[in-house]
Amino acid sequence: VTIVPGVLKITKADVEATLNASGYEKAYDGETHKVSASVGTHASDYTIYYKVGDGDWTTDVPSITDAGTKTVKVKATSDKYVDLAEQ
Repeated sequence: VTIVPGVLKITKADVEATLNASGYEKAYDGETHKVSASVGTHASDYTIYYKVGDGDWTTDVPSITDAGTKTVKVKATSDKYVDLAEQ
């Protein structure tokens, strides 16, 4: 009997999934408005992360109430599929 060592490697699948993100740009109305982000295909397999400015990535959806600007980056990660980014 000869034993041949080997490596079993399964990589993330490259699927035709899309990350859609949109902000909010209107006149001040005193209401709180949030960023909107979603993944099309295989949505349940992805987790969406947000980053405001130079802050840390988080799953908390950023919002804005007062007049001003926040720059938000969005990404979606999965254990099964390639990661998605919307800048």
